[in-house]
Amino acid sequence: MRAAIKLVVPLAMAAGCVASPASAQTAWDGVVTGRVSQIDATDGNNLGFRVYLDGAPACGTGTPGWAYLNQSFDNYQVVAALVMTAWTTNRRVTLFSIRDTNGWCRIGYVQALG
Repeated sequence: MRAAIKLVVPLAMAAGCVASPASAQTAWDGVVTGRVSQIDATDGNNLGFRVYLDGAPACGTGTPGWAYLNQSFDNYQVVAALVMTAWTTNRRVTLFSIRDTNGWCRIGYVQALG
């Protein structure tokens, strides 16, 4: 029984850290939840993959209605696939984004919601 508890506690703690970026939310300029309403794609590193959510600004008031992801992002393929899947299945997502040096909202983290 003790061995099972020793295994479950670290797993639960790890799952909590992965499942909720709450501790990092203070670092985000934008945290927006909604359904993907539009996706634009252009040159891979020129604000290449743009995501719009239900008309909500990506980083708060005064920012564009979209957030972007460049192909150079380490997990680009997974994040792009996740967003496109949410779009085609009409699922909600939460986009966590930061303003880059030009004032655009760059996606840093995505949660797919049930």
